[in-house]
Amino acid sequence: MAEFCLLLLPLLLIFISPIFTGVANAAAAFTLVNRCQETIWPAIYTNAGTAELSSTGFALPAGASETIPAAASWGGSIWARTHCTNDSNGANFRCLTGDCGTGTAECSGKNRTPPATLAEFQADPTASFKDFYDVSLVDGFNVPILVASLGGGGNCGTTGCPADLNADCPSELKMTGDGGEVLGCRSPCSVFGKAEYCCNGSYSSPDACKPNNYSEIFKKQCPQAYSYAFDDAASTFSCIGSVYTITFCPPPNASQVTSNLPGDARNVIRPGDRLNSSSKLVSEGGNFTLGFFTVPQTNLSYLGIWYTSDEQRKVWVANPDSPIAVVDSQTQLAMDETGNLILSSGRNSIRNVTDQVVTNNNTLALLLDSGNFILMDSGSRNRTIWQSFDHPTDTLLPGSFTLSLERAQDSGQLVIRRRGVIYWTSGPWNNQGFPSLPLLNASFNRFIDKVNLTSADDGVYFTFETLGSSLSMLALSPEGQIVDVANSGLIVSPYQEFCYGYEGDNGCASSALPSCRSSRNTFQSKSGSFFGDNGNYDENSNVSLSDCMEKCWNDCNCNGFTVSSNGTGCITWTQKKEFRLDESGQTVKKYVLAAEKSPKGKCFYNEF
Repeated sequence: MAEFCLLLLPLLLIFISPIFTGVANAAAAFTLVNRCQETIWPAIYTNAGTAELSSTGFALPAGASETIPAAASWGGSIWARTHCTNDSNGANFRCLTGDCGTGTAECSGKNRTPPATLAEFQADPTASFKDFYDVSLVDGFNVPILVASLGGGGNCGTTGCPADLNADCPSELKMTGDGGEVLGCRSPCSVFGKAEYCCNGSYSSPDACKPNNYSEIFKKQCPQAYSYAFDDAASTFSCIGSVYTITFCPPPNASQVTSNLPGDARNVIRPGDRLNSSSKLVSEGGNFTLGFFTVPQTNLSYLGIWYTSDEQRKVWVANPDSPIAVVDSQTQLAMDETGNLILSSGRNSIRNVTDQVVTNNNTLALLLDSGNFILMDSGSRNRTIWQSFDHPTDTLLPGSFTLSLERAQDSGQLVIRRRGVIYWTSGPWNNQGFPSLPLLNASFNRFIDKVNLTSADDGVYFTFETLGSSLSMLALSPEGQIVDVANSGLIVSPYQEFCYGYEGDNGCASSALPSCRSSRNTFQSKSGSFFGDNGNYDENSNVSLSDCMEKCWNDCNCNGFTVSSNGTGCITWTQKKEFRLDESGQTVKKYVLAAEKSPKGKCFYNEF
């Protein structure tokens, strides 16, 4: 059974401006990963004036990887050779694409024979420790390539050509094997030899050599790669002190899933890793996803966790009270050298997601299949240092409600506060459950099996377990209700949509009623319109649904309300107009003041 911790102690947030330190080093290493279905033979060519790497060519079986230390200020190119063979004596090694003509697996200073997709690197002699890198299709294409940086500083990012251009290669550029299979897509320069394609002769300047029909085909499929000699400089990235992962035949969506993350580490962040705005972590079993998202009809973005199968169901938000106004390529979640997670945009720190004292570099951040995002010491103890379950969040709307577990006499109780004032309590734990949460342990609850309250040295813990492999989520709704989202949205408590101050028997806190309201009044959600009245708008973005309810409840002239389409700001109706129901349910729902029960036991609306 999977265990979910709903809430622990009240959260104390400490904001500390992080200090980012650059690493005074050029490229540290290259990790080559083969995701192709067959063996490839990576080849390495070193530009003149820099030292050779430890290897210039080798076999890399399907699914394997190899790490090569980088020489100081190294510059050169790396590519894959395919369809390679040798004779029965192991000599006369040759490849049909990317061959370097040495007759052996080592290229030993020899360059490639097109077509070949290139990963190019060059150290800048005028800027210490900076590397420039790109993926080039100028010499044609043979296999998809993705280059990701890890742990560096500067304009680091993921670039490449993850698409298979062989499938869409124009027939006149195709390089085919004896059986007619497409081995590669040649460049128009190598096929036609014309200056306008080769960018030489009278076309040897950016003003003269322009994109052509063929380069535009390449660019459409792989917009980040160089498609001709004078392509957009935006295709070049720069980084300081990075480890580069070069993946051959990456998954089609790899640039969005594993950007700046090593190999298959889709659910892990290590020191130096960065999760950028287009990247995501996915838990090992695929249950949950962590990434950046934007609230509809706003420009506000957050870092959060959601069900992979339903992106609308957010289970945790890292920055609910500090949204990101502008998300761009500089927005990222990074693990710094101390092992803490920092949310930043450009040079501005948005918040420290974690602030733990870590004394070694064994720290990992891991997204689990339970939806828990943990910071752990991966050394001999495998100790959990921090977890998102300790810091749950309720809603993306401005924070009217908070849910906490608080001590009550010798036990504990769940408390919902609205803007700091007690709104509802569960009643003290009685060893079987909470008095005002009977539905949580009800027999018809198909997902939740056990509810427990545990006392420990560091606090009181409320946990619940799920039946079998079921996924479940208890959420605090914008109306201040605890909802079992996985159980068809079952309202656990309070039962009604709002607490009005007179229902002390179900956990709602008592409060004085306005002179014009009685214990028979309630707001009922109905689809329809107030005839002839467009309502009064309050565009205050700091108010939410519960604020609108309180505003209307305390205004004796108010007969109904709703929230603006983006979830914040109020619309109220104060004129005594007829409310017309929309039986089709297509009209935006409104909360209409009603007397809950008539003397005959039937619901009716106030006569406006």
